[in-house]
Amino acid sequence: NFMLGLIDTDRASAGLSPIALSTVTSGQQHADSMAYYGTYGHWDVQGYKPYMRYTLLGGTGLVAENVALNSCTDSAPSATSVLEAPCSLQAIENGISNAEYQMMNYDATCCNNGHRANILDSHHDRVSLGIAFDTKTGSVYLVEDFEDSYISNGAIQLSGSQVTFYGSTQQNLTGWTGASSGAEIVVYYDAT
Repeated sequence: NFMLGLIDTDRASAGLSPIALSTVTSGQQHADSMAYYGTYGHWDVQGYKPYMRYTLLGGTGLVAENVALNSCTDSAPSATSVLEAPCSLQAIENGISNAEYQMMNYDATCCNNGHRANILDSHHDRVSLGIAFDTKTGSVYLVEDFEDSYISNGAIQLSGSQVTFYGSTQQNLTGWTGASSGAEIVVYYDAT
C-alpha cells in the first residue's frame, strides 16, 4: 500500500488516474529472487525476462518492468547523499521512497527517462509490486511490473503449436500505432 501510494501520487501530479494493484505476483517473485541471490536487473537467475515471469504467473496483458536497488536509510528522498541505516520499517520505507524519487527525477542519465515514462504511462491500469530487503547488506529491492489489461472475460490457450485468444476489450484502444481496428496482438518469445 505504501509503494502503491507513491506511484499514485506521482501519477496524480501528471493528471493521471490511480493504478490498481495486480493479482499477478511477478513483481514480488522477482524482488524475492534478487534479494535471495544478491542479483539486480530485469533478467533473473533462471534467464527469464519480465514478460516471461509475468506470463508464467498468470498474466495475460502487456507488462513493462521497473526495478530499483536502494538502501535502508534515514535520508529523505531529495537528499544529495543517502546514509544507510538499520532496516527498520521506517528505513525500508525511506529506501522505497528514495528509489521511486530517483526513477521519477534522476532517470535521464542511466535510462533515458524510461522508468519515469513507465510510471506515468496512461495505458497502465494495474501494477504488480515487489519489495524485498536484506538486513545483512541493508539493500532494498523494488520491482514495479506495470500492466496494460485490455481483455475481459478472456483467456489465452496453448494447444500444441496453436495459440487461441478470446475475450472482449475493456477500453477504447484507438490511437495505438498500427492498430487500425483499435486492437492489436503482439506475441513474444525469447530463449532463456
